Amino acid sequence: MKQSPWRCTAAAVITILAYLLGWVVALVLGFFVTGVVAAFLTWLWFGASAAALLVYWSTLYRRATGP
Repeated sequence: MKQSPWRCTAAAVITILAYLLGWVVALVLGFFVTGVVAAFLTWLWFGASAAALLVYWSTLYRRATGP
């Protein structure tokens, strides 16, 4: 956090936005696409977004700790 406070703040905002977007996507899929397809797409969306966020946060950590 000391190395790059703005990057960490941006990462936190991006994480919150991704959470809200994931909630909306799950809600829309639940209403308009039902059954196994909706469940599959919801898990796929949450998995992909969680992986992307983990890579982003890991990059911030690696950048802060150095080589």
